[in-house]
Amino acid sequence: MRLAATFGFGPNVSSVRYQSLKANTRLVSLSRESSTSSPNPLHLPNRLLSTTSTHKMRQEQGKADAESSIKRNPHPDFAKVQASRPDYERKDFEFSKTVEPNWTYGSGGNDGGASLEKNHIDIDPYAEGRQAAQNYKLLISGIVPRPIGFLSTRSRDGESTNLSPFSYTQVVSHDPPLFTVGFSGGMDRAKDSLRNLVESQECTINIVSEHFIEAANATSIDAPYGVSEWALTGLHPAPCKDVKCSRVKESVFSVEGKLVETREFESRATPGKKTGVMAIVEGVRFWVREDAVDETRSLIDPNVLRPMARLGGITYARVSDGLEIPRPIFAQEKKAGKQATLQLLYKVTVEFVKEVCRKKGFSEASIAQFGGKIFPYGSYRLGVYGPGSDIDTLVVAPRQVKREDFFEMFPTILKRMVPAKDIGDMTAVPDSFVPIIKMELCGIDIDLIFARIPTLNAVPLHLDLRDTKLLEGMDQAEIKSVNGTRVTDEILGLVPQPKTFRTALRAIKLWAQRRAIYANILGFPGGVAWAMLVARVCQLYPTATGSTIIQKFFFIIGQWSWPSPIMLKAIETGKEKTWNPQIYSGDKKNLMPVITPAYPSMCATFNISKSGKTIILKELKRGEGIVKRIVEGKSPWSALFDRHTFFTQDHRYYLNVISSSNNKDAALAWSGLVESKVRILVMKLEEQADMIELARPFIKGYERVHKVKSDAEADEVKKGSVKHQVLETKTTDETHEPSRVVAAETGTLVGNAKDAHAETNGNNEVQTIYTTTFYVGIELTAAATKNLDISSAIGFFKNTCTSWQNWQENLHEVNVVPIKCYDLPDDVFDKEKGDVKPTKPKKKTPLSKKAVNSTVQKRSFSDIETSSGAPPAKRVASSNGTNGTSTATPA
Repeated sequence: MRLAATFGFGPNVSSVRYQSLKANTRLVSLSRESSTSSPNPLHLPNRLLSTTSTHKMRQEQGKADAESSIKRNPHPDFAKVQASRPDYERKDFEFSKTVEPNWTYGSGGNDGGASLEKNHIDIDPYAEGRQAAQNYKLLISGIVPRPIGFLSTRSRDGESTNLSPFSYTQVVSHDPPLFTVGFSGGMDRAKDSLRNLVESQECTINIVSEHFIEAANATSIDAPYGVSEWALTGLHPAPCKDVKCSRVKESVFSVEGKLVETREFESRATPGKKTGVMAIVEGVRFWVREDAVDETRSLIDPNVLRPMARLGGITYARVSDGLEIPRPIFAQEKKAGKQATLQLLYKVTVEFVKEVCRKKGFSEASIAQFGGKIFPYGSYRLGVYGPGSDIDTLVVAPRQVKREDFFEMFPTILKRMVPAKDIGDMTAVPDSFVPIIKMELCGIDIDLIFARIPTLNAVPLHLDLRDTKLLEGMDQAEIKSVNGTRVTDEILGLVPQPKTFRTALRAIKLWAQRRAIYANILGFPGGVAWAMLVARVCQLYPTATGSTIIQKFFFIIGQWSWPSPIMLKAIETGKEKTWNPQIYSGDKKNLMPVITPAYPSMCATFNISKSGKTIILKELKRGEGIVKRIVEGKSPWSALFDRHTFFTQDHRYYLNVISSSNNKDAALAWSGLVESKVRILVMKLEEQADMIELARPFIKGYERVHKVKSDAEADEVKKGSVKHQVLETKTTDETHEPSRVVAAETGTLVGNAKDAHAETNGNNEVQTIYTTTFYVGIELTAAATKNLDISSAIGFFKNTCTSWQNWQENLHEVNVVPIKCYDLPDDVFDKEKGDVKPTKPKKKTPLSKKAVNSTVQKRSFSDIETSSGAPPAKRVASSNGTNGTSTATPA
């Protein structure tokens, strides 16, 4: 039985904290007595017996016969068996450890797999020859332990009362308090409790404790209608306030209840026979013994309640000891898991430094002093990470450990120190812009980078990387590696109230993600940039609360005098290149510069385009208006985080950028490369200002798998058709494939993608094609609606992609295909989140023949040419019915 909270009792009651209880293994058996052998076998006083009709007597005899058929009591001489057992030991409620205190996620059962070696048998409850009594005995012995609902009822005229235990009792709701009680038999054969409940519409539910278990069991006797169980058992009725029937004075906890409804069930084995009734009862008042309830009147002490429960047959169980297992909270468990994973990485790092130095001949005394350290940075270090976030981690070593040592030895040592089941994909990229190992460790994605400190012979335990002197002697790769940690630490050190900063940043990050303006690789601010923007507002309002910072954010950043830079502190200068638009022309082109606070400072938003700036400012304006209404009490906070309308409302025209390959590994890397170049397509489209007012890429791609049987079908798929799709669409933010991410960030091939080649199917006609589609919403000028030509922008983009050093003509293909909003694939719309796909407008009334002849011929959006000066490309029908133009690379 599960008890779900922590409670404290008054000074005379011991405090107990619990969440999960187990039934004590010591069981108690009590036999149901029978009164059918003689008119008055218990020698009850005549005043307890009421006259009954012959019909009533036959009913009682039928109940006794049913009880006899079940054969609940397995002991022919129960008194003899009872005498052979040890005396009942009254004991205080106590706690033990859990069965396996060191259990971890993924470990499964705590029996070492012993239960997996056992076989199960299946049982058909309606199998031929199987009796209903067999199902009954199976269920009451398998669904255990069950709480006992000790029901007190009263007839409508008040002449008859009844007290009886029901183990088919359970609480099913707390608001309102609702209970279910199950009765055997139908309404036509209703026993006393059900008959009274239906007539009076009320009852009390009393919880059975060990101090009156014998009396409670005695009420299950098959006494004739009219015999009072109160007098028979010696239990004491206590008055209620909202119902007329009594509660049991001996019960520690009782509930006054009103009948809500009943439902009758029919036998499957014998159609037409009513075999059960379920009553739903609403609790209208609770009664708790004052020494059992805590001061808040919320929790009951199990040491006072001492509840009894039903097992199978005539067996009861008492709850006299328990174990605590906190209910896990996903975010907290992930946090704890990440902390444990980082601790593991730290141990591997220390061992890595030792082994490298040992290999290089250092003495053991020196090796023990060299140390090693890890520095998480990014969203984890800022304290704004989500359950699925990865952890950016820097490994720092002393000067005698080289980068080559890291890539050669660290993975080997990790595999030796960590169980194989805890290590997922691991991809090393030593030649990238920032050398990195991407891996999955204990179910968490880790981006691991390395830096040695040339000025340190040993890494001190409390090393602070913000010290600029530590950069002396570092090469560019090492400076870039430590810069992430240095920037994160500087941000936290420059905000007045870190807790307020984190609160506001969580909200702004969520807002940016929901509004589809959070993607560094596609020309929107990334996590660090948004963090610096929030930090600047915190600096301007140092004593403000989180909600005030959010409110001010939209006004301050939305009204900022761009391209004036946002800086958290003055830029430090030195021999390393730092951001300076007066010297560097590239820096001067930054439209919304946000400058990192750590030396050497750089622009974190260098890739924001003109369209990106327009979209960001539009969203900031929208956010400002919503926050204003929130402050005025006219809107809820949830309105700020409404889902984007990129596909549903924002644009009429889109470009499909489709990367495709017939090799899965090649497709992953190729899609990453294409994604990294979409920003170039956007900028080239913006250069055609006479045609394009705005070009906005969506922040994630859509991965699809297709099966085709001909070259024609393959061409359709490569140009955007989804009618041959065979697997569910995934988005690039769901699949953290290292080869795709590395190719997007560095253009480097890793893993199986390095050896990928075009797949051939031999005589098999079916071919698999893997595509990833990126969508760019565009807004056209008035001139473009008459004659649209963006072939030069598309051509430049294609050439950029195919200039990739790893591009293979028969393996990689990219297409840019125009599409209208109502022809977008269904899978880009999330109906569960309220997305509504645009519908195609009705055609206008045709012009007269004379008007047609006098009208200037216009090129439609679908008639985009693929290359400057080339004749119009042949139009092909897309899967959605759009006449799209292929801009494919040769296949």
